[in-house]
Amino acid sequence: MHFSIQPILEDQEYQLIPLRQGDFESLYEVASDPEVWKQHPNKDRYQRKVFQNFFQGAMESKGAFKIVEKASGEILGSSRYYDYDETTNRIFIGYTFYGTKSWGKGINTKVKKLMLNYIFQFVDQVYFHVGKDNIRSRKAMERLGARKIDEQEVAYFGEPSRTNIVYEIKKEKNMKKFKIQQSPFIVPTTDGKLIEEHWGKSTQNSNISIAHMVAPSNWSEPHQTPEFDEFTLIISGKKQFEIDGETVILEKGQSIMIEKGARVRYSNPFPKECVYVSICLPAFSMELVNREQEGVD
Repeated sequence: MHFSIQPILEDQEYQLIPLRQGDFESLYEVASDPEVWKQHPNKDRYQRKVFQNFFQGAMESKGAFKIVEKASGEILGSSRYYDYDETTNRIFIGYTFYGTKSWGKGINTKVKKLMLNYIFQFVDQVYFHVGKDNIRSRKAMERLGARKIDEQEVAYFGEPSRTNIVYEIKKEKNMKKFKIQQSPFIVPTTDGKLIEEHWGKSTQNSNISIAHMVAPSNWSEPHQTPEFDEFTLIISGKKQFEIDGETVILEKGQSIMIEKGARVRYSNPFPKECVYVSICLPAFSMELVNREQEGVD
């Protein structure tokens, strides 16, 4: 396999984060409601012992996620990639569940599109197993445009065989080889700076991020030592860079490349706002910034 089936996926509202052993209790809190499994072929997963088996299967799949609402940090449920077949270049998405308060809000459709958009970079077909009597999930498949192709007896991890409908979604062969970004992700800030991420972690581009920035007058950030190369192009105004003890000031039309591992501090101590474009390789993430505490030099 030449790609990961457990990346971090996110849009403006939700994150799919690789499931870890320490997530059991918080995920079981969602799964312990019998209503969650009422239409599922295996209706007893709300029982702790049964869910422990389900969770073990999720961990062993190495493709499972917890689904997190970004605004609240709350875990809403889980899903996973599994059974990748290199010969036919296909994979399954499934084992998906949500707490009842997430039902009827379009969350599943958004999450599945996140998963499909990512995986179709690597495979041609995606399959789904859905319990024959699970009407809610079957309707969800239809909303996604999935096609019913088979009916099979399927044994979930450590569970009895049940009758499942197999659905298929194929990668569109005529998919456009370009995408126009019309709604960049607005990164929340507390310092008055505008950050519009057009491409990056928010669009499942982990290798590069491109953002439009507006730094207000008298804005500054603490020192940091990023683990990515950063390119900055000044559109208007001026921006100050303190790089390994040397101060550099850039104006409109100038650009700079700062290599990863440099200790840098960004600021705009000037009377006018600074508008610029930032490109990071690999994509920007707070985990790679290594920002220092305020007041620590």
